[in-house]
Amino acid sequence: MKLHDVRGVIFDKDGTLIEFQPFWIPVTCRVLSRLRELYQADAIEYQDCLSALGVSEGGEVDPEGQLAVGTYGTISRAVSEVYARGGVEVDGASFLGDMTRAFEEEAARQPCTLTADMHGLLAFLKKKRIRVAIATTDNTEVTQGFLRENRIAADIVSTCDGPIPKKPDAELIGYCARAWDTTCEHVLMVGDTPNDLRFARNAGARTVGVLTGVSSERTLAPYADLVLANIGELKKVL
Repeated sequence: MKLHDVRGVIFDKDGTLIEFQPFWIPVTCRVLSRLRELYQADAIEYQDCLSALGVSEGGEVDPEGQLAVGTYGTISRAVSEVYARGGVEVDGASFLGDMTRAFEEEAARQPCTLTADMHGLLAFLKKKRIRVAIATTDNTEVTQGFLRENRIAADIVSTCDGPIPKKPDAELIGYCARAWDTTCEHVLMVGDTPNDLRFARNAGARTVGVLTGVSSERTLAPYADLVLANIGELKKVL
């Protein structure tokens, strides 16, 4: 199946451009360890925090869970609720600030692995005059660091703390379509979770799921025009 007349592609970041588990599981574990030490929360069960974020004891990530789709704000609330149940009360704003700094620092330390030849794909898209956006629930600092480190350029970058409409707001699709002087049906959203694809389809965009993140083909199929092994396979369908 070919996807015709695509004028712009919006890529999710984690699980789509980079492999999810090898990056975010160790980062998240180090962040939780830092918070336990900072708040003297030894009584808090480590796995309870991971479970609240949608990570099983075996390390499986729920594609609808907080680690897969949440922002630092929603992740912070989920962990602070675990702390409260364990008798450790925290100030929400301070806890969010401490968690955000920990995520920024630990993410900067953790090497990431691209899921495909991103530079080859970007060159292919440029040749076909297809514009590129990145949409992530990560914050601006971590996202821009990732883009600089991997020499990835995008016309539009949507983050959880930036001025551009955010996933899963359907207005993001309209925003990109207007910026690219096209309409929503000529925009393609590529992601690894149902959350990435549902809002885009509801806005009238095309959708492609990829299997490099936290979801199976069966999970993505109801929301995707196509499910691909990785973003490199876009060259075959665009």
